[in-house]
Amino acid sequence: MSSWLVLPAFLLWGWAAGGVTLSLSCRRCEGGPGGYTCPNSESAEAFVLKTLPDQVLHVECRNNMGDFSLLKNCNFTSFRKFEFERCPLPGVAFGEVFRRIGVPSSDVKYLSFTAGSWNASSGLEEWHLDSLTNLQTLQLVDNNITSFPPALLTNTPKLEFFRFIGNRVGSLPHTMFASTPNLVMADLGNNELTSVPEDLFANLTKLLNYIERLQLPSPKTSLTYLNLGSNNISFSDTGAQFIPYDFPLSNQLELQHIFLDNNRINHIPTPLNNLFVDLKTVDLSGNLISYLEFLSIHFVSDGVKLNLKNNQIKAINLHMKEIPMPTKDMYQLKTNYSVTLNLMNNSLANFDGLDHPFYTRLANLTIPYNKISHINESDLPGNLKVLDVRGNNLTFLSDTTLDYLNVTDVVLSLGDNPWTCNCDMIDFFTFLQVPERKVLDSNNIKCASDGELLLSISEYTICPSFRNPMVIVTIVLITVFLLLFAVLGTMSFYKYKQGIKVWLFTHRMCLWAITEDELDADKKYDAFISYSHKDEEFVNTVLVPGLESGNPKYRICLHYRDWIPGEYIQNQILQSVEDSRRTIVVLSSNFIESVWGQLEFKAAHSQALQDRTNRIIVIVYGQVPPESELDEKLRLYISMKTYVKWGDAKFWEKLRYIMPHPQELIQKKQQKNRNADKLELVKSNSKSV
Repeated sequence: MSSWLVLPAFLLWGWAAGGVTLSLSCRRCEGGPGGYTCPNSESAEAFVLKTLPDQVLHVECRNNMGDFSLLKNCNFTSFRKFEFERCPLPGVAFGEVFRRIGVPSSDVKYLSFTAGSWNASSGLEEWHLDSLTNLQTLQLVDNNITSFPPALLTNTPKLEFFRFIGNRVGSLPHTMFASTPNLVMADLGNNELTSVPEDLFANLTKLLNYIERLQLPSPKTSLTYLNLGSNNISFSDTGAQFIPYDFPLSNQLELQHIFLDNNRINHIPTPLNNLFVDLKTVDLSGNLISYLEFLSIHFVSDGVKLNLKNNQIKAINLHMKEIPMPTKDMYQLKTNYSVTLNLMNNSLANFDGLDHPFYTRLANLTIPYNKISHINESDLPGNLKVLDVRGNNLTFLSDTTLDYLNVTDVVLSLGDNPWTCNCDMIDFFTFLQVPERKVLDSNNIKCASDGELLLSISEYTICPSFRNPMVIVTIVLITVFLLLFAVLGTMSFYKYKQGIKVWLFTHRMCLWAITEDELDADKKYDAFISYSHKDEEFVNTVLVPGLESGNPKYRICLHYRDWIPGEYIQNQILQSVEDSRRTIVVLSSNFIESVWGQLEFKAAHSQALQDRTNRIIVIVYGQVPPESELDEKLRLYISMKTYVKWGDAKFWEKLRYIMPHPQELIQKKQQKNRNADKLELVKSNSKSV
């Protein structure tokens, strides 16, 4: 027998006097006015009881799977409203449960039931609400119910408020509300509905939005508010059919607010555009819509708020096509309207199409978190009042766009864009400084380079030469002087280059002016190869033969054949780097773990800094290692992609291109230079004579 055959009692005669000791034939309850535990806190199976305002008794079940007959004589006659939480469905009708605890079933006006961890599943039966003839509010929330008994509400003719949410029903019986003519609110959200019966609301002449009923009580003739969000609803595409009478809600012509968010709808159903003449709100957010056209957002009612955020919209075609006109006995088509368009979290890249005359009444364009990279003022409707373009790809606003915004009173939201703070931003910076400007998120407009708040910096920081003639004149004079100095310096260098080079090299100054060939003329090796011993097969069988036997042939320095046994390794590393025109680093996961490899790289990097020439060649062997595992200096070579990768189609061509020229070519070049210098000296002496 279910534990619901008897409900635990907790409201006792002692409560009226403020006591907590219960003089009943059942066990004592523990606690106070804030809550009682019955029979006591040490019981493995117990009820937690709380009194709420307006004669509401809240009952929370704790492990109640046993026999509660010890509490069956308690009395609850002062309560008319009951909430059950984390309790299993009773094995008898709720009316029988109330009768056994002293409450006439006809007195119960409010019943809320949440199973919680007790999965009600398909356990709901038609007789569960028997004898609750005066019930006005019924809530069946988060019970995982998979089917709705067709006659469940037969014995609740006075029901006014019904919430059936957080369950798993896929369809509803069309007679579901046949016996509840007084229903004014029905909430069916967060189910798994795939369809809604066409005549589901046929007899509900009093059904209306609950909020409207509280504010403006009046007799309604049809449904005005419908929330079917968070289900599994989809619609077939009706194509060119103007008024598809097979639409499930085609008989509810006074609908004003329709919520179909978080379903599986891939297009805007045609009836929403041309059937409901009083429509005010359409929420289709969180669906699968990927394309919009003119007719899909054209409504016959004024001021429709259309919410399309969190869809998959990639394209909008707003070029107006021929609009099929309805017959006169249907309704008068309205053309003077304002539109609110919400396209948040889609993939739109521009405003193409909004310049059409149809959108002259577009008042609110909300299009944040898309992929818009520029705003063309010619695409914006003339009567636009609100423009929200947060979180797009905007880097600047053109002068023409700013001119347009300066003569309008559009309320703007521009934050979370990658703004480029340079001289092109001066006009935009000035635009934001106007106190009357209605930019709602000016404190979130930041420079993409450093995240600096744009309004917290000065125009001189954005553009140092901003409107400063003296700065411009100074820059011009310095530029002319530098050009003149460069020309004269170049002429002097070529005339006396040999002596200058010798003096610079002797004093280790301005080594950039000395060619690499001259610095490396006495180097013993063309390249020293730094690698992990775990990669020696690749080095010895592939890399070295390719360099030493190819064309041209290079002289390579290797650990095992060119180092002197017994010498300190650190000294040999420094000597090998100094004796080589290049240091080739075979970068692999093994190299990163090699202590000596790291030391060889640092030595080569130090030599390169000293000579002020690029002496390091990085060969990536295997996958490019993660930058987080690399030495800071080695990470720089990888981040700037100054490396060659083994396996590339032109690996050897790239490697030989960055290797030094063979010594023979250097000697020939040096001899040629010496001959040229001698010839120049002879010519100079001849002129002197």
